Amino acid sequence: MKQILFAALIVSAFSGCATQDQGKQFTACLEANARNPAFAPIASKIALGGVQEQSLSMLSSKETASDADRVIISKWNDGRKQCYANASTAMQDSMHPRLYGLVAKAESQRQQLISRLYSGAITYGQFAEGRQIIQDLFEQDRLALASAAVDQQAEQRRQVLLMQLQTQLNKPTGNAPMPAPYMMPSPAPAPASTTTNCTTFGNQVNCVSR
Repeated sequence: MKQILFAALIVSAFSGCATQDQGKQFTACLEANARNPAFAPIASKIALGGVQEQSLSMLSSKETASDADRVIISKWNDGRKQCYANASTAMQDSMHPRLYGLVAKAESQRQQLISRLYSGAITYGQFAEGRQIIQDLFEQDRLALASAAVDQQAEQRRQVLLMQLQTQLNKPTGNAPMPAPYMMPSPAPAPASTTTNCTTFGNQVNCVSR
């Protein structure tokens, strides 16, 4: 069943979820986490909702996380991880394994990036760039999976049509073939008619046939 629904699951994926309903729930959770007033002090440094909210100033920032920032970053990330954990079971159950693997891989990369920001190893700008790269890679891999799934479905459909055509060509018509028409033999040609003329000379008779 998962093979049959592979393309549909990928195409309908929304923010890494197999269906739009699940995607909306996951996104709603992230947005609610981002609106937490306690995170306001870092709202100008991190796009708390997602990469689509990143500004040029965030991407170009040379600032690293302060001690006060780290406390907030940790709590913000705890909320993100809770959203992901809540959606993870549903995603595993409804997603094709290869697609879920991409989602899990991207989230693991994000966690590594957040850890480096928290430790002061990278700046806010580097963190923003890294988030964008992770998202771009995920989208490319997801589209590649969708394309492969569509190609696979097209080939399967082609094989089905070929089988249907072959069945039609091999199907008996239900009518026996008509025998060849009987031909009367041609009559033998009649022998040509002849005329015999006889002439008498004395005691001799000469006959000539024409």
